[in-house]
Amino acid sequence: MKNKNVDREFGNAAYYVVMVLVEHFRIVKEELNIDYESFIILQVINSHGLYNKTKESDMAWSDTWKNIESNEAKKTLEKKRLSILTISKILQLPQETTRRKVQKLIEMKILIKDSSSGIIYDENFVNFHKDYSTKFAKIVANFVFNLNDSDKNFFRNLLKLS
Repeated sequence: MKNKNVDREFGNAAYYVVMVLVEHFRIVKEELNIDYESFIILQVINSHGLYNKTKESDMAWSDTWKNIESNEAKKTLEKKRLSILTISKILQLPQETTRRKVQKLIEMKILIKDSSSGIIYDENFVNFHKDYSTKFAKIVANFVFNLNDSDKNFFRNLLKLS
């Protein structure tokens, strides 16, 4: 019976998920004006910074931007270097592709390659990324809060399938 519910509820929920993905792709191109692989490289760097910072202490949304602007990220990551090779392995991208895309982000002053910290945010990162982050957070919130009971049941039942 549960499988029939999942099948019946799939249409609407799948549509909403696909629309979030399409909207996300559009917003990356429109807001950030970079290719999607470069965007994902930035997200690896974000996750690395956030993971290491939250291991040290809790962090609020507003604190994230202040820490990046004050170069707190560099201090946090000095002992936890992130290299092109590591990013390449995480994303299963060719190392040369990763290097070229990171180099372009460095030229845009979004990233910097620091000898002690590895690849980290540069001076333009906050201005470059903050508007996008706010818009994307709203897209996700809108998605979650607009799910009806049937859509929520689809996701609950989906989690039960193994």
